[in-house]
Amino acid sequence: MDILTIVGVTAINFFSVFLQGCTGFGYAITAMFLMPFILPYKESMFIGTIVIVFMAVQMAVYLRKHINFKVVLVPILFCLLGIWPGVYLIRTLDEKIVRLIFGIFLICLVPYFYFTSDPKFKINLKANFINGSIVGFIAGIATGMFNMTGPFFTMYYFGCCEDSLSLKGTMEFSYVFTGLASVVMYAIYTPLTPQLSIEAVLSSIACLVAGFLGLKVYKKLNKKIVRYIFMGILPILGLILIFR
Repeated sequence: MDILTIVGVTAINFFSVFLQGCTGFGYAITAMFLMPFILPYKESMFIGTIVIVFMAVQMAVYLRKHINFKVVLVPILFCLLGIWPGVYLIRTLDEKIVRLIFGIFLICLVPYFYFTSDPKFKINLKANFINGSIVGFIAGIATGMFNMTGPFFTMYYFGCCEDSLSLKGTMEFSYVFTGLASVVMYAIYTPLTPQLSIEAVLSSIACLVAGFLGLKVYKKLNKKIVRYIFMGILPILGLILIFR
C-alpha cells in the first residue's frame, strides 16, 4: 500500500474542495488535473465522483433555503442521460487521448470565464424544456468524462436564480444527483482495491472539513478576481496536459 499516494490524493481533494467552497467552482478543474499525475485517470474519476457527492450534499443542505427547485428537473434528467456516453468514452479511449481532450477543454474554458465575468456579456438562457435538455445532455457528457458539470449548468441557471447564493445552492443540489449517477457507473467499471477504498474514504472526510472552511470564506472572497486568476492558469494547465 502506497502511503504517499494516499496522502497526496487526500491533500489534492482537500485543496480542490476548499477552492470550490470558496468560489463556487474549481473542484473538477483542480482535482482532475492533479490526481491523474499520481493515479490512473479512471481511478481519479471514481474518487472525484464520490467527493463531489459528499461536497454537494454538504453545500446543498447548507444552502437549502436558496435552491430554485423549479428549474432543476429538466437539466438534471438530461444530464443523467448524457453521463453514460461520457463514461463510455473514458472507458474506450486511450488515456493520452483523454488528457488531450481535457487539455483542449480547459483552454476552451478561458473565453467562458471571460464572458461570465463581464456584465456586458452575460448569457441568460430561458428556463424551458429545449434549453434545459440541450445544456443538461452536454453537461452529462462532460460529467462522465471529466466530472465537469459546472460551466454548463451555470449558463442555464444564471438567468433563473435571483442571486449568487441561489445560483450556488441550485448548482450544488444538481451535483448531488449527477454525482450519484457517476459514482454508480464508475463503481461498475472500476475494480475497488483496498488502497482505492482508503483514498476515497479519506478524501471524502477531507471534503467535509474543506467544504465547511470554504463556505466560511465564500461571502468574503472577490470571485471576479478569482475568475481572472483561473483564466490565466487554465491555458497553462491545458498545455501541460496536451504536451505531457
